[in-house]
Amino acid sequence: MAGVQPLSLIEGRSGAVALTAFSFMQGSLALALLARLLRQLWPLPLNTFRYNFEDKDWIKWSTLGFFLLVPALEIARRLESPDKLMDLGSLMLSHQDDALSIALLMLSCTLVAPLYEEICFRGFVQNALVNRKSPWIGILATSYIWATVHASPNFWFTYFMGGVVLGYIYNKSNNLAASTLAHSLWNTSYVVYVLASHSSS
Repeated sequence: MAGVQPLSLIEGRSGAVALTAFSFMQGSLALALLARLLRQLWPLPLNTFRYNFEDKDWIKWSTLGFFLLVPALEIARRLESPDKLMDLGSLMLSHQDDALSIALLMLSCTLVAPLYEEICFRGFVQNALVNRKSPWIGILATSYIWATVHASPNFWFTYFMGGVVLGYIYNKSNNLAASTLAHSLWNTSYVVYVLASHSSS
């Protein structure tokens, strides 16, 4: 579930380089903007940006998150647009003949996007809402915003369901490491599935 991508501008290796740079820039700007917008909601909980790798429970929660994401997103995708690939899959297929482009896009969708999206949405937004409302209001409202920001009308519900699962995993684990790894694993598995299924067809 990579961030908003200017798909029409992504062509060739230079496009893949530009997208990777765009992902870094998008993440930085999103963090700065959210910090400004959410200033009125301070103080956020001290554990807002908690990445705790010493607590082994994060592995359990990230694994559960991945195995919840796979069926939830596939069911949602088939209900919404069964004949279409999600943006991430289409993007990878358009560069499948260039190994460097694929490597750069994999970096963007498996590391950069999950990292900044989880910090922004689960760390900033969900924490702020949960702190002032309730866990499920925070999870659902954050998922609504997250799905809308992805700007993919064909898969809005799919992104929303992904947000609910990731929000639940973060809420239960209280550790961004869990939701970030689950997010990264799903992105990676979807890309590998799309590339493998189209290369063999």
